[in-house]
Amino acid sequence: MKIQIICQGSVNSGLGHLFRANTFAKEASKRHRIELIAMIDKGLENVFSYAEYPVFFVGSEQEIVQRVSIFKPDILCFDLLRLQDTTLKAIFNIPQIKVSLSPVFNQMESMDLMYTRSLKKADYDEVVVRNGLQYAIFSEHCRKIPDEIYESNLKLDELPVSISMGGTDASNKTLKVLKELSKLNIKMTVWAILGEGYHHSYNQLISVIKNKYHHEVILAKTNRSMWNIIGNTVLGIFAGGLTTVEALYAGLPSINLIEKNMQEDIIDGFVKEGYCFKGGYFDQDVLKEMTGKVLEVYEDRSQLVDIRKNLRDLISLNGSKVILDEIEEFCLHKSFREPIQLRGCV
Repeated sequence: MKIQIICQGSVNSGLGHLFRANTFAKEASKRHRIELIAMIDKGLENVFSYAEYPVFFVGSEQEIVQRVSIFKPDILCFDLLRLQDTTLKAIFNIPQIKVSLSPVFNQMESMDLMYTRSLKKADYDEVVVRNGLQYAIFSEHCRKIPDEIYESNLKLDELPVSISMGGTDASNKTLKVLKELSKLNIKMTVWAILGEGYHHSYNQLISVIKNKYHHEVILAKTNRSMWNIIGNTVLGIFAGGLTTVEALYAGLPSINLIEKNMQEDIIDGFVKEGYCFKGGYFDQDVLKEMTGKVLEVYEDRSQLVDIRKNLRDLISLNGSKVILDEIEEFCLHKSFREPIQLRGCV
């Protein structure tokens, strides 16, 4: 079969859709003929540097229509937030089935299948919805943090903390989080993870902490090695996107500071199940609550141990394979068996 994947990412909207689409495409390319269409800002092409399947970079939805019309996929997958009605209409009848890998998509009601890592099931009359952590797609470079390493770091006098605010961090939340953490009069080692699209001033980050002698701050611009670095920490402060899901796999407790309504249900479900700490919408009050929680776990690290226990064997790296298996079955029969229920999934 031929599978075509349409994704979109930018400095403002982030890179999560690109990373997820890339991971899924790599798995799908093992069995099928694959083509990926990426509508991205200039300079973000390196996200797909190691792709072993055709990638077409486009600058408009008209170019999307042209590529879909040429490739004529059996299965068309969407991993983006928005697509114009006219664009969807032009390609609507080309594939056998249409699949959304994005939990939030303005054309969702026109899909045949939808997949989401959320523990809460969405309701669309004509769309088959599959939800739960068994459908989480994230980078194969994510690594579980071994018990001996985590326990060793937990015993340190200082608190090792990681910050990752996404691949682009357009509003420079990294700087704001660092400013707030610098007010804490405790010993910390802070690993600030800067993504592919981070173009703010490093000097600003350095100036925040250069006179805070009780803190050590390490700036790291990473991609493949990201979890080798985050694995040195016992608590993550994240933006509620792909890194949060990777933390569930790695076994890292996290505080998630979100900006988008679409993330709220997902994060709230994780908090309710004891998979991460409560965060909230990114503002000054929530930043103060964040520092309060950091101080709290500095003094009582058993909270970190409890969350880490909840994360043990919760999630696997097989999300792409699970989705692909179901898509193939659905394409053949227009129906499929009820999914296997994993812990934490409804």
